[in-house]
Amino acid sequence: MAVEGINEVLKALAEAVPTGDEVQSVLKVQADFLIAKIKEKVPVDSGNLKDSIQFFKPKKKNYLVVGPKYRKGSKGFKRKGAKSGGNHANLVEYGFTHKSGKVIPPRPFMRPAFDQNKEAILNMMESKLGDLVVKKFA
Repeated sequence: MAVEGINEVLKALAEAVPTGDEVQSVLKVQADFLIAKIKEKVPVDSGNLKDSIQFFKPKKKNYLVVGPKYRKGSKGFKRKGAKSGGNHANLVEYGFTHKSGKVIPPRPFMRPAFDQNKEAILNMMESKLGDLVVKKFA
């Protein structure tokens, strides 16, 4: 594509920017990858915690989250009889002291999964987003 003059440069740059849907599709692929890695590290599989790890947009927010989606009841969960969502994810991740005084140690799974995979995720995102821009210029 031949570009001459500032107006053409600005127009070409505007057209080279991926749309929100294109960016979100790249993020969704990376989120799915991270979700799989987090679920591998969940220390105990009662089903509820693993099923609650999702890619979602919180109500009334302008960002996306990978993590436990806190819910009441079993609505929306795959496992029959699930009583709650990932409402206890923070207790598993960070540990807690029970009201009886018993200390429950942390069993981190979210942070280690992220830390072990962040470089790969960032590299894949950079590559895929770069491919989108190059495709727009082609």
